Formats: sequence, structure tokens, C-alpha cells
Amino acid sequence: MLTPEQLEELQAMVGRMQSAMQDMVTSARSTAGRLAGGGKTVVLGTNEIAAIALGAAGGAVLVDLLGGGGLATMAGAVIGGVAAHWLITAEPPVLTAGAG
Repeated sequence: MLTPEQLEELQAMVGRMQSAMQDMVTSARSTAGRLAGGGKTVVLGTNEIAAIALGAAGGAVLVDLLGGGGLATMAGAVIGGVAAHWLITAEPPVLTAGAG
């Protein structure tokens, strides 16, 4: 059984995930519209596909272990997949040498 505080935290987390999922759906629709217009071709390599799959599985498992179910677990999978893809495709940070 969850305490009232845990239940409140879980509900807040689910609300944040729903909001993030809606933002991703909106972004995906926008991107799909641009791609359908013939403006840009996106190519994913094996490493990127693997990262998305692993991130999605990890996100879903994490949210499920935290007590989420249904849409919360699905949102965790979406967030995990997007985060993993972002991590693998992000430009490495530029490090500068110190002066001393």
C-alpha cells in the first residue's frame, strides 16, 4: 500500500509524464508534417535504433518499478527512448584548457 505522500508524488509524476508525452506527440506530429512535405530525410543507424530500444525498455521498467502502470509505463518508455537517442546523438562538450 502507498502512503498518502507516495500516492501524491506518484500522481504528480504521472501528470508530468503525461505533459511530457503530449509535448512529444505534438513535436512528432510537427516533424511528421515537415517530413511528409519532402523537406528532410532522417536516417537512423543501428546504434541509434539500439539506443532508442534500450532507453525505452529501461524507462518502462523504471516507471513500472516505481509503481506506474499503463500510460505511466508507456510514457516512461517514450521518455527513455527519446533520452537515449538524444544522449547518443548529442554533440560532445567542448573542453578548454585552463590558463594555469
